[in-house]
Amino acid sequence: MFALKILYMLCGILYVISVIFHKTYFSKLKDNVKISNYLALVASFLLLYILFGLTISLFEKGLFFRTLLFIFSISPFIIGKFANYEKEKLFTLIQFIVIILSVTFVLFYLVR
Repeated sequence: MFALKILYMLCGILYVISVIFHKTYFSKLKDNVKISNYLALVASFLLLYILFGLTISLFEKGLFFRTLLFIFSISPFIIGKFANYEKEKLFTLIQFIVIILSVTFVLFYLVR
């Protein structure tokens, strides 16, 4: 379970970093193949973040931790339900904050 928590935190951090790189560098490229490959990598980080979070929330002890981690894990779907193109930056920022909070929460729970 310890390894899953580490992988969960790693995928969350890699997702945030990769989206920042996309917004600053890859979105300005003209090569669609490089962009699509990179976006597949970003989506993979998000998928692993969700899967690891759901797996941990199923097998971890403690109702509070399980419930909160489950909510953090499905947060991309909840945020995506309300997102639209006009407010993309706002919802991306909200997603970053939620992922950083979830990684911090798991980190503090791990240290405890």
